[in-house]
Amino acid sequence: MRSLTVVVQACIEAGVLGPDVGPADFQLLVATAPVDQPEPVRQRWLDIFLAGLAPR
Repeated sequence: MRSLTVVVQACIEAGVLGPDVGPADFQLLVATAPVDQPEPVRQRWLDIFLAGLAPR
């Protein structure tokens, strides 16, 4: 988890992620991924999730 924290913090400092993003957000990404769905559904889910991580 420490490595992920370091990466997330570096991305926040670089302006790639919003300041309210944390490692738990990526754990949620992996835990809730609709892996059994068709590719268009997975892509739409990922697009929505990533948009929520972007700086505003």
